[in-house]
Amino acid sequence: MANRFLAWFVTALLAAVSGVAQSQTPSSTATTAGNATTALQGQDATFLAKAAEADRIEIAQAQAAIDNAQRSQTKSTARMLLDDHRRSSDQLQQLASRKGWTWPSTSASVESDQARMMSTSGPGFDDRFMADQIRAHRDAIALYRAQASSGSDPDLRRFARDQLPALEHHLEMLQGANSQK
Repeated sequence: MANRFLAWFVTALLAAVSGVAQSQTPSSTATTAGNATTALQGQDATFLAKAAEADRIEIAQAQAAIDNAQRSQTKSTARMLLDDHRRSSDQLQQLASRKGWTWPSTSASVESDQARMMSTSGPGFDDRFMADQIRAHRDAIALYRAQASSGSDPDLRRFARDQLPALEHHLEMLQGANSQK
């Protein structure tokens, strides 16, 4: 059951990220200010797409954990994740809007993420949720570190740098909660 859930999760995450990346070509998010046009390209476009998608997935899965987890620590961790990833998503969306960038559309896999997570509730749900969140946060930290150090857009670099402490805190909390089960 855990292997099937993990396989589904990885497949959904890859499909969601690649779907956004394919629909979000490097030059497709352009800003027109007067006569000048600037485009969100390369690593910056990829970061925006992946960060937006990751937040959507985190929000859906955290809500599913609040609804289905058995352990109170899993539920409280999920509440923290839900609040923080909603805040992060709102900040990123405001940044994109301020700069005139196209916000990545929601893929069908993300929209059904919560429903899929809910169908996997029952024995072992808490352990699967925690293990999946640990992996997802390790991936997110790598993504945000890369953007903070080598992104082209200074505002996206700052956003990534500002979000890293929260992501690292999430990972520490998840690892601590996972070891205390």
